[in-house]
Amino acid sequence: MEIRTASSPRDVKHYTTERLREEFFIEKVFYEDEIRLVYSHIDRIITGAAMPVKGTL
Repeated sequence: MEIRTASSPRDVKHYTTERLREEFFIEKVFYEDEIRLVYSHIDRIITGAAMPVKGTL
């Protein structure tokens, strides 16, 4: 599980597009035969995906 820490609202106002993507964008959600999870301290949520291809996970 990937863990992302919270960012200061004061700092986020000055982030570039590249920095915003680094902090908040999940580049790839689905990976073959894996369960992938991202926990975000920002909203205290877990986002995830499972992609069984060759068998059960």
